[in-house]
Amino acid sequence: MPSDPLASFSVRLLNPIRRRVAEHWMTVTISILGLAAVVSMGRGFDNALQDHRSDDFQWEPARMLLRGDNPYQAFLANPDRLRVTDAAGNNALPNYPVTGYVFLAPFGSLDWSAAKIAWALTNIISFVALIAGIAHLAGPAGESAHRWAWGIGLLMLCSAPARDQVAAGQHTVVSATAFLWAWILGKEKQWRWWSPVLIAVSWLKFSVTVPLTLAFLIRRRWHEPLGALAIHVVLLGAVCLWTRTGPVSMAMDYLESTRETFRVSGIQSDVWDTLSIGRLSGMGSGLGLLLSLAVLGAVGIVAERRKAEMDDLGLLSLFVVPACVVGFHLRYDFIIWAIPMAWAATRTTDRGIQGAVVMVAVMNWFGARILQNRYFEPIDAVDGIWAPAGILGMGAIAVATWLLFAWVVFRMRSLPLPASSELHHLPAWRKRKKAVPAR
Repeated sequence: MPSDPLASFSVRLLNPIRRRVAEHWMTVTISILGLAAVVSMGRGFDNALQDHRSDDFQWEPARMLLRGDNPYQAFLANPDRLRVTDAAGNNALPNYPVTGYVFLAPFGSLDWSAAKIAWALTNIISFVALIAGIAHLAGPAGESAHRWAWGIGLLMLCSAPARDQVAAGQHTVVSATAFLWAWILGKEKQWRWWSPVLIAVSWLKFSVTVPLTLAFLIRRRWHEPLGALAIHVVLLGAVCLWTRTGPVSMAMDYLESTRETFRVSGIQSDVWDTLSIGRLSGMGSGLGLLLSLAVLGAVGIVAERRKAEMDDLGLLSLFVVPACVVGFHLRYDFIIWAIPMAWAATRTTDRGIQGAVVMVAVMNWFGARILQNRYFEPIDAVDGIWAPAGILGMGAIAVATWLLFAWVVFRMRSLPLPASSELHHLPAWRKRKKAVPAR
């Protein structure tokens, strides 16, 4: 029986297309993710410009510092400081180190509308630079690992934490980007002077980047964090002179201001970080500090034990765990989980650890926002009411995240790792055919 000419023609037409799509599936996937990322960042940018958003920007304290005022004293003297119900009030909570406001001073010199636009654009540009840095550590341009990292980075841009970073005017992405490029440029002779400067900038969001900075110590790159510390000491001296405040008084004002900030209604962690666990348990900051030291100690021991085998991407991935839960955190800090995602996709075939890393991303990048949209009823810009199902769901995500973090750290104690002399250590600005070892 003769074959159907139309079917035969369809097969001849479609088979080459199928083969081409199969050969270039990564390009197609990255293109789709790229379009979705543009839409996601567009939504974040639009939200950042709304009257009730860019609420975490810290524009007001930076502006006060430019005027020569101590931003902490102004906050502590405000009798209504604990009754924050709008973005303007939340934006005026000075809970960052005063030296960080020096880096935000250029934005403080702008009026509020222009500053919001400038900071939102800075965050979006930083996202691109962050993904580029992760891809650089993952592998040389054109290689599969490099493309995987870009795909994962674009997926992260589609997540709720990424949009919230832009919409809230947060500082995690700028700080993480500065840190990652400090790591990369510090290995380049002609660019290494940038490393302490960028580390100093990265400490703007110190709850995320100080745990990451421990990776410098594991690699015995002591001089770069010390240089960053010296920069902050100089800036602190300059700020104290500028505001006519003694360094001890400035430090005490900062601590008191931070303590008062945690009493503001609605300023609560949604990820069960170590400080929140201490408060929830009723044992206070003592338990939070003990748990923080336990997490940092466990990760530090594993990192020191495996440093000879770990490449840079693996080492930084390990320290992302405490960077997400030690201290105080909100879910938008989980954008840095893109680093372990890139590591899991390009450095190991262990299905258990790959599954754990992916599950953390799924729950915190997408799952938590689904629960929030379904079970959370906002009252104002700060407060809201959770339905019981939402409380249980968010609690389950928090517990599962901690368990998966513990599993990742435990498995990395003995996980087979690739040789540390693979091509992902190529210098940033020139190509070589030979690999450069991690150590």
